[in-house]
Amino acid sequence: MRAIKKRGPISVQVISGTYVVLFGINLAEAKKNGVLGFAIQRSDLTNNNEPVWLAGFKSFRKAHLPRGTIASTNEHPIQAFLWGDYTARKDHQYIYRIVTMRGQAGELEESDDVSIRVDMEKESRQGHHVYFNRGVAGSQAYIRKFGNKRPDAIGAQA
Repeated sequence: MRAIKKRGPISVQVISGTYVVLFGINLAEAKKNGVLGFAIQRSDLTNNNEPVWLAGFKSFRKAHLPRGTIASTNEHPIQAFLWGDYTARKDHQYIYRIVTMRGQAGELEESDDVSIRVDMEKESRQGHHVYFNRGVAGSQAYIRKFGNKRPDAIGAQA
């Protein structure tokens, strides 16, 4: 699925596959002052779950979080215009809310936002397919869970 949504000075383009959603975020030049990044909130329409703030690997230095700590994007916003949700599930429908965060570390305020509905691809469909490499995110998740141990040394821990 491909979709574009604009609301005021912020717009987002999404491309979804079966398990990944990529976001291209744009903010009008005139509204960039004071922006510390973007927070992304996801509502799962398929399971009717409460909205959750997605998390990322980067945080403000001031927070003194250990390297590799997962931090909520509403507290440690994404400081990029391209981002991916690698936790999406096949055959699900989501609403993503992308929020411009302003203020200062530890005292962020929500600003301009845009919401977009995303329908994940079904594995059984014929036709066009989009595949994304989840290797980097997967390897980081492995390190967080098992440390830097070889898979054969983990055994029953998995």
